[in-house]
Amino acid sequence: MAVPQEVAVDQDADAGYLTLSDAPVRRTADHGSFLVDRSADGSPVGIEVLTLDRPLDVSGVLEVLEESGAEVDPRTRELLRLFAAQIVGLDARASRSAQERSAGTTGPTRTWCRTTEAG
Repeated sequence: MAVPQEVAVDQDADAGYLTLSDAPVRRTADHGSFLVDRSADGSPVGIEVLTLDRPLDVSGVLEVLEESGAEVDPRTRELLRLFAAQIVGLDARASRSAQERSAGTTGPTRTWCRTTEAG
């Protein structure tokens, strides 16, 4: 599996996305609190977290990825863990930012973060 290249967090939508591959998405599977986009051959392309108000179950996501027969390399595991840590508590900040926006005190809450490949 390719190392994730990008993390996108959209606090207005209360969602986050971790890119695993640049392959085209052919189908999406709903796993409750997250979605897994897959390519034509079934390989995971990305993971979308649907709510930022609770911690991402990293073990559950890894189980789903491994069920497809995809090998999850150590760097992908680490970046998934970092992604989960990055989105913890964003829901509360999004609610606060929405209130500030309605009062005209802040800009958009859309955040884009690039991950870097170690070593």
